[in-house]
Amino acid sequence: MTNGCFDLFHAGHVALLQYAYDLSENSGVYVAVNSDRSVRELKGPGRPVYPERERCEILRACSYVREVFLFETEEELSDLYRRVQPHILVKGIEWEHKPITGRKWALDVSYAPRWEGISTSDIIGRIRANP
Repeated sequence: MTNGCFDLFHAGHVALLQYAYDLSENSGVYVAVNSDRSVRELKGPGRPVYPERERCEILRACSYVREVFLFETEEELSDLYRRVQPHILVKGIEWEHKPITGRKWALDVSYAPRWEGISTSDIIGRIRANP
């Protein structure tokens, strides 16, 4: 299981999901997606680029994904992890030394390598720099 904003779906997201899928022994990845409101709180005005419904549909179309959940608050996310109780919680390596919601409900935590220079914020920055 993993969670995140998944705004402007890109190669880094695909790599994270493939990493999690491989750990799932090809049974599929549960993905929790931040609501529009929570993305705005985390990322600021102008985000998300894609509304929550579209972000969830894009993820559902990915063959690595077993189920997609939408959440508003950290409490909802924690409750979701408590209910699912995933074997492995997967986050990007940038989370290695940060607190992770749901950690206590998973048997293990694994950190996916990061694709340097590929993030939604980087992509938005490049678009704005080259109008």
